[in-house]
Amino acid sequence: MLSPRLAPDALARDTARNSGGQRASLHSTEMRNVADPAAMNAAELASYLARHPVLKALPPEHIALIVSFATVQQHPAQGRIFVHDQDADAFYIVQSGQVAIEVPALGGEPLAIQNVGADSILGWSWLLPPYRWLFDARASVPSTVVAVDGKRLREACEQDPALGYRILKLFAALMAERLNAARVTAMRHYSGV
Repeated sequence: MLSPRLAPDALARDTARNSGGQRASLHSTEMRNVADPAAMNAAELASYLARHPVLKALPPEHIALIVSFATVQQHPAQGRIFVHDQDADAFYIVQSGQVAIEVPALGGEPLAIQNVGADSILGWSWLLPPYRWLFDARASVPSTVVAVDGKRLREACEQDPALGYRILKLFAALMAERLNAARVTAMRHYSGV
Protein backbone atom coordinates (compact mmCIF):
# COMPACT_ATOMS: atom_id res chain seq x y z
CA MET A 1 0.00 0.00 0.00
CA LEU A 2 1.39 3.38 -0.95
CA SER A 3 0.35 4.98 2.32
CA PRO A 4 2.18 8.01 1.06
CA ARG A 5 5.37 7.19 2.82
CA LEU A 6 7.72 9.73 1.42
CA ALA A 7 10.63 11.38 2.90
CA PRO A 8 11.71 14.92 3.46
CA ASP A 9 13.54 17.11 1.09
CA ALA A 10 15.43 20.20 2.01
CA LEU A 11 17.41 23.29 1.31
CA ALA A 12 15.32 25.90 3.03
CA ARG A 13 15.89 29.34 1.71
CA ASP A 14 14.66 31.38 4.66
CA THR A 15 12.98 31.27 8.02
CA ALA A 16 9.80 33.07 7.00
CA ARG A 17 6.44 32.00 8.39
CA ASN A 18 4.28 29.94 6.04
CA SER A 19 0.56 29.24 6.55
CA GLY A 20 0.83 28.84 10.29
CA GLY A 21 4.05 26.84 10.09
CA GLN A 22 7.64 27.78 10.65
CA ARG A 23 10.22 27.18 7.93
CA ALA A 24 13.49 25.92 9.26
CA SER A 25 16.73 26.64 7.48
CA LEU A 26 18.61 23.57 6.27
CA HIS A 27 21.74 25.35 5.15
CA SER A 28 24.37 23.67 7.25
CA THR A 29 27.54 21.74 6.82
CA GLU A 30 27.64 20.29 10.31
CA MET A 31 25.98 17.00 11.22
CA ARG A 32 23.02 17.39 13.50
CA ASN A 33 20.86 15.11 15.58
CA VAL A 34 18.50 13.49 13.07
CA ALA A 35 15.99 12.99 15.89
CA ASP A 36 15.15 16.67 15.30
CA PRO A 37 13.75 16.62 11.74
CA ALA A 38 14.00 20.40 11.35
CA ALA A 39 17.74 20.16 12.06
CA MET A 40 18.45 17.85 9.11
CA ASN A 41 20.91 19.21 6.59
CA ALA A 42 20.59 18.68 2.85
CA ALA A 43 22.78 15.55 2.82
CA GLU A 44 20.76 13.93 5.62
CA LEU A 45 17.55 14.86 3.86
CA ALA A 46 18.78 13.43 0.56
CA SER A 47 19.73 10.20 2.32
CA TYR A 48 16.30 10.02 3.95
CA LEU A 49 14.56 10.51 0.59
CA ALA A 50 16.74 7.94 -1.11
CA ARG A 51 15.61 5.33 1.46
CA HIS A 52 11.95 6.31 1.36
CA PRO A 53 9.65 3.42 0.36
CA VAL A 54 8.14 5.41 -2.53
CA LEU A 55 10.86 7.83 -3.60
CA LYS A 56 13.64 5.25 -3.49
CA ALA A 57 12.47 4.23 -6.97
CA LEU A 58 13.81 7.54 -8.30
CA PRO A 59 17.39 7.81 -9.55
CA PRO A 60 19.84 9.83 -7.42
CA GLU A 61 19.77 12.84 -9.76
CA HIS A 62 15.99 13.13 -9.36
CA ILE A 63 16.27 12.83 -5.57
CA ALA A 64 18.87 15.62 -5.61
CA LEU A 65 16.58 17.81 -7.70
CA ILE A 66 13.66 17.29 -5.30
CA VAL A 67 15.92 18.10 -2.35
CA SER A 68 16.87 21.39 -4.04
CA PHE A 69 13.19 22.39 -4.18
CA ALA A 70 12.38 21.56 -0.55
CA THR A 71 11.97 23.32 2.79
CA VAL A 72 11.15 21.97 6.24
CA GLN A 73 8.16 23.45 8.07
CA GLN A 74 6.90 23.14 11.63
CA HIS A 75 3.12 23.21 12.16
CA PRO A 76 1.46 23.48 15.57
CA ALA A 77 -1.47 21.26 16.52
CA GLN A 78 -4.52 22.40 14.52
CA GLY A 79 -2.28 24.40 12.15
CA ARG A 80 -3.34 24.35 8.50
CA ILE A 81 -0.86 22.95 6.01
CA PHE A 82 -3.08 23.72 3.04
CA VAL A 83 -6.67 24.84 2.52
CA HIS A 84 -9.31 23.72 0.03
CA ASP A 85 -9.58 25.87 -3.10
CA GLN A 86 -6.42 27.88 -2.42
CA ASP A 87 -3.43 27.81 -4.77
CA ALA A 88 -1.66 24.45 -4.70
CA ASP A 89 2.03 25.15 -5.18
CA ALA A 90 3.70 22.31 -3.25
CA PHE A 91 3.44 18.79 -2.03
CA TYR A 92 4.33 17.73 1.49
CA ILE A 93 5.95 14.82 3.22
CA VAL A 94 5.01 14.31 6.85
CA GLN A 95 8.29 13.86 8.64
CA SER A 96 6.83 13.62 12.13
CA GLY A 97 3.44 14.09 13.73
CA GLN A 98 0.01 13.40 12.30
CA VAL A 99 -2.05 15.23 9.69
CA ALA A 100 -5.80 15.05 9.05
CA ILE A 101 -6.95 15.28 5.45
CA GLU A 102 -10.43 16.78 5.42
CA VAL A 103 -13.27 17.88 3.18
CA PRO A 104 -14.56 21.26 4.34
CA ALA A 105 -18.21 21.45 5.35
CA LEU A 106 -20.65 24.16 4.30
CA GLY A 107 -21.57 24.38 7.95
CA GLY A 108 -20.16 22.61 10.97
CA GLU A 109 -17.15 20.37 11.26
CA PRO A 110 -15.15 19.17 8.23
CA LEU A 111 -15.33 15.51 7.22
CA ALA A 112 -12.06 13.73 8.03
CA ILE A 113 -11.06 11.60 5.04
CA GLN A 114 -7.79 10.18 6.27
CA ASN A 115 -5.24 10.63 9.03
CA VAL A 116 -1.65 10.18 7.96
CA GLY A 117 1.58 10.04 9.90
CA ALA A 118 5.33 10.00 9.45
CA ASP A 119 6.57 9.56 5.87
CA SER A 120 3.15 10.15 4.31
CA ILE A 121 2.81 12.26 1.18
CA LEU A 122 0.25 15.05 1.10
CA GLY A 123 -1.11 16.68 -2.00
CA TRP A 124 -1.35 16.07 -5.69
CA SER A 125 -3.20 19.25 -6.68
CA TRP A 126 0.11 20.99 -7.47
CA LEU A 127 0.49 18.57 -10.39
CA LEU A 128 -2.81 19.11 -12.22
CA PRO A 129 -4.54 22.27 -13.46
CA PRO A 130 -6.14 24.39 -12.13
CA TYR A 131 -3.55 23.89 -9.32
CA ARG A 132 -6.03 24.41 -6.46
CA TRP A 133 -6.32 22.24 -3.34
CA LEU A 134 -9.18 19.73 -3.36
CA PHE A 135 -8.94 18.99 0.37
CA ASP A 136 -7.76 20.63 3.59
CA ALA A 137 -4.76 19.34 5.53
CA ARG A 138 -4.44 20.12 9.24
CA ALA A 139 -1.81 19.04 11.74
CA SER A 140 -3.59 16.98 14.42
CA VAL A 141 -0.55 17.25 16.69
CA PRO A 142 2.61 19.34 16.33
CA SER A 143 4.05 18.16 13.03
CA THR A 144 7.10 18.60 10.85
CA VAL A 145 6.60 18.45 7.10
CA VAL A 146 8.83 18.83 4.11
CA ALA A 147 7.34 21.16 1.50
CA VAL A 148 8.49 20.56 -2.07
CA ASP A 149 7.98 23.47 -4.48
CA GLY A 150 5.47 22.05 -6.96
CA LYS A 151 5.81 24.82 -9.52
CA ARG A 152 9.56 24.32 -9.83
CA LEU A 153 9.13 20.53 -9.93
CA ARG A 154 6.47 20.85 -12.66
CA GLU A 155 8.86 22.99 -14.70
CA ALA A 156 11.60 20.37 -14.23
CA CYS A 157 9.17 17.65 -15.32
CA GLU A 158 8.39 19.63 -18.50
CA GLN A 159 12.12 19.81 -19.26
CA ASP A 160 12.80 16.15 -18.40
CA PRO A 161 10.01 13.81 -19.60
CA ALA A 162 11.58 10.82 -17.79
CA LEU A 163 11.32 12.71 -14.48
CA GLY A 164 7.77 13.79 -15.34
CA TYR A 165 6.70 10.23 -16.09
CA ARG A 166 8.20 8.89 -12.85
CA ILE A 167 6.60 11.65 -10.76
CA LEU A 168 3.23 11.13 -12.45
CA LYS A 169 3.35 7.39 -11.72
CA LEU A 170 4.16 8.02 -8.05
CA PHE A 171 1.39 10.58 -7.64
CA ALA A 172 -1.21 8.56 -9.59
CA ALA A 173 -0.90 5.88 -6.90
CA LEU A 174 -1.30 8.56 -4.21
CA MET A 175 -4.40 9.94 -5.96
CA ALA A 176 -5.97 6.50 -6.14
CA GLU A 177 -5.30 5.87 -2.44
CA ARG A 178 -6.66 9.27 -1.35
CA LEU A 179 -9.79 9.01 -3.54
CA ASN A 180 -10.47 5.51 -2.23
CA ALA A 181 -10.17 6.79 1.35
CA ALA A 182 -12.64 9.58 0.50
CA ARG A 183 -15.06 7.07 -1.03
CA VAL A 184 -14.92 4.75 2.00
CA THR A 185 -15.30 7.66 4.44
CA ALA A 186 -18.29 9.06 2.50
CA MET A 187 -19.97 5.63 2.43
CA ARG A 188 -19.53 5.24 6.18
CA HIS A 189 -20.63 8.81 6.88
CA TYR A 190 -23.80 8.63 4.81
CA SER A 191 -24.72 5.08 5.83
CA GLY A 192 -24.36 5.92 9.52
CA VAL A 193 -21.72 3.24 10.09
